[in-house]
Amino acid sequence: MKLRSKFAVYNTLSKIVIVLVFVIIMPVLIKEVAIINTDIQLQKKKEQVLFILENEGISSFIEEGSTDGYGSYNLLKEEFISLEETDSALYLDEIENSPRMVDEEVVDYRVLSYTFTADGKQYLLEVARSLSTIQEIESTLRRFALITLVIISLITILIDVAFTEHLLRPLKAIISKLRATKDPASFTFKSVVTSTTDFQYLDESIHDMMNRIEEVFLKERQFISNVSHELLTPISIIQGKLENLLGSENLTEDGALRLVEAQKTITRLKNIIRTLLLISKIENDQYVLKDTVSIVSLIEEVTKEIDERLEAKDIVLNKESIQEHAINNCNAPLLHTMLFNLINNAIKYNRDGGSIIITGYRTEAGYTLQIQDTGIGIEPESISIIFDRFKRLHKKDNQSFGLGLPIAQTIADLHRIKINVSSIPRQGSTFSLTFTSTEDNSKSANSRISGSVLERQ
Repeated sequence: MKLRSKFAVYNTLSKIVIVLVFVIIMPVLIKEVAIINTDIQLQKKKEQVLFILENEGISSFIEEGSTDGYGSYNLLKEEFISLEETDSALYLDEIENSPRMVDEEVVDYRVLSYTFTADGKQYLLEVARSLSTIQEIESTLRRFALITLVIISLITILIDVAFTEHLLRPLKAIISKLRATKDPASFTFKSVVTSTTDFQYLDESIHDMMNRIEEVFLKERQFISNVSHELLTPISIIQGKLENLLGSENLTEDGALRLVEAQKTITRLKNIIRTLLLISKIENDQYVLKDTVSIVSLIEEVTKEIDERLEAKDIVLNKESIQEHAINNCNAPLLHTMLFNLINNAIKYNRDGGSIIITGYRTEAGYTLQIQDTGIGIEPESISIIFDRFKRLHKKDNQSFGLGLPIAQTIADLHRIKINVSSIPRQGSTFSLTFTSTEDNSKSANSRISGSVLERQ
């Protein structure tokens, strides 16, 4: 999961937990708030009633000598005020829930009871509000609080996501640079603009690492190129001397056989060196991509070269289901070598009397060319290493150097061609090449080797 996704999930879950906790404790809190608010209102009403009694006197509400008290409640029986004379000498100033009979109907009230003395007599003042009203207030407050909490949570989640996106934008830029890097030479060394010191340090560290890797790569490529050039000369001299020895009249038959074997070994060594030199030149951008090639014509050229190999193993090659497609901004000899190696690989590891099917069709991604064989197949755990140099999956294959597929992969990378491999052991393998749009294939090169004869393995 991406870092920004983790931040978003964390922020969302934390807000949900907060909402759930609040929903659990909210009824208790709101009820307490409603009761406290009601008690405060009752106290205020008590003060107002006492103020009126002080100014107007008890007689304004209870006539002298009357045994009836004073009572007042609103139409909906939500509140009432009562004032009556009491014989009790007990001093009261309390608030409690109490049921009262109002017009032959029992109503639960929150009642403030207060006793006081006026004109030498003891009076009991009660100010009350119905509990149903308090519950309505609780319900209103609960809905309001819940809606407010949800709105605030959503707003904070959006703000957190936006801030996280802004905060991680430099990291996204760093990741994009790394994804766009095929090799150290193509890495963009432009610093990412950010005020976060951690990202600055990460970006600088990656730049430093890429510089060191590029230096090592250049040294390795230069070493391979130099060694290849230096080795070809003495090997050619040795091969020439062997050919001269083969022409000697005093050479025995056994000696001639040994010289022939030695020549084969020298030839194989030259092919390895030329292959490594080819890979080095490709990786050093020494090939210009400016050709336009027909995929049908290219396959025709390749298959003509391998007719003898097909006949030797009695393999049937089917290439009828190939849609025409033009490959622009490419290097024709390199593409020829790539397809030759892939088809030759399908022949080499196919069974006698087997078949190879080549299909080509357009897809949303561009154009896909498939090479399917009925050979020995590849074990699932070996698919990830078949493009590694000098890796041979079949130890008994003494004629292979493990460089054919690496060359194909190197050429494919140069042309932005994606190779996918699927295989079923003992049933066959399928190599799928996806050619992207022509714009993606365009790539500059500093120099060009023209008219090269490309050696294949």
